[in-house]
Amino acid sequence: MLLHGAHAVSNSSSFVFSSMHASVCIAADGSAPITTFIGDAGTPCKYVKECPIGQGTSGTIFLVTRTADNLKFAAKLLHLDNERRRKYTRNEARSLYICRGHPFIVGYEDFYSTPSEACLVMEYANAKDLAHHMRAIPQGCFGERDAGILFAQMMIALFHIHRNHIVHRDIKSSNILLCANGLLKIGDFGFSKDFENTGPGTFLGTPFYLAPEMWLSHCNGRKADVWAAGVVLFEMVNGTRPFIGDDPASLRENVVRNLRQPMNPTITRDMYELLNKLLHPDPAARPTAAEVLDSRLMRHYVELLLAVLVRDQSLAPAFREFVTRTIEDARAKVDQIRQSAPSDSPLPYEAEVKKDSHGQWKDRVLTISETDLTLSLPANRVSAVGVDRSHTMPIASVEAVFPRDDLNDEGRFVFEVQLSEGRPPLLFATLSADARDVWLEKFTIVAERTAPQTTRPSP
Repeated sequence: MLLHGAHAVSNSSSFVFSSMHASVCIAADGSAPITTFIGDAGTPCKYVKECPIGQGTSGTIFLVTRTADNLKFAAKLLHLDNERRRKYTRNEARSLYICRGHPFIVGYEDFYSTPSEACLVMEYANAKDLAHHMRAIPQGCFGERDAGILFAQMMIALFHIHRNHIVHRDIKSSNILLCANGLLKIGDFGFSKDFENTGPGTFLGTPFYLAPEMWLSHCNGRKADVWAAGVVLFEMVNGTRPFIGDDPASLRENVVRNLRQPMNPTITRDMYELLNKLLHPDPAARPTAAEVLDSRLMRHYVELLLAVLVRDQSLAPAFREFVTRTIEDARAKVDQIRQSAPSDSPLPYEAEVKKDSHGQWKDRVLTISETDLTLSLPANRVSAVGVDRSHTMPIASVEAVFPRDDLNDEGRFVFEVQLSEGRPPLLFATLSADARDVWLEKFTIVAERTAPQTTRPSP
């Protein structure tokens, strides 16, 4: 079933990150209209609309042709009629850019925005979505082998997304896109967000895929993505959703009480146990994407995926090598996490960093705990005015944390901390990418530990 046909590798994106948000080329009032970027045939524009291939509440997705080279892409044309939509559009463009160059994630290509409209150009996945294919199967579900190989691709992609400190927040079967070669790609990052903790009361996503903590208005982070992926896997092997309801209230009741639909009796014990873990009502007990990939069953399906890649001679050798290398890199990172990263990573954590101060990078010590973020001078530095220069802020004031690869320089790897109440963001730098990733992971751990725990109501 899987991996047949040819694959065209996407072209590189046309611009890089600028300012606070990723790759956002925002046209000011009075500058070139959106029709110079995307338009109808016969008009002077960068991308020509061929036909609509998708429709949403905020806009339309078109199949487009780039006039410079006649390559095909998918272009999401959005109406920015409110600040919320502008925010989600920026997040989607940035998230796709950060995750670019991954075989199981829709490729970022281009982005343009005016005050009232935006257009995000992406790789075109030419074989519809997973939901469409499940509806087309007479028995309503995949065989366990095919489902396992597809799910392995999903989890490798989700692992990459989470490693980049992004939460997708809308994993569902209709956002899992298939290509003619049989590979899948996670798409639609419209609800994505940096940093693990999106905070209480953030109700986003599609109801059938919402984790219990989201229904209860608690933190929705990486573990909510894992839950949603579990719902997709349940659909693939069962042909039904794990939780149903006649209305949102009854659906919520079934999810928070863990009143799940019966599982397919033909699935193996290993698959049954994996689904139980993915759909655990307590996010603290639910595995991470890395832990899922490290399970015995998923290691088996990753091996099967690699074996299928080797056998499929229709794939271009360079593309096969690229996909294989991506899978092997993910396995190596999962092994590294298992061997070197204890689950109870100690806090508080303290290390020297560089802090941006009006364009100058100054040595500082940054300390993070479950309650505070503190910035102070290194031990060998004395304040010029002879007073304590340390500054502490509550960890609750941190809204987002993400890498700033656009600001990286030789020996400097930058990350940004965005603060609440309109306060200016903080820029920090480390001497290596690994050291920066440690800081990003510490912020994630703090968010996981300080998020309200999901409690199930009494029967």
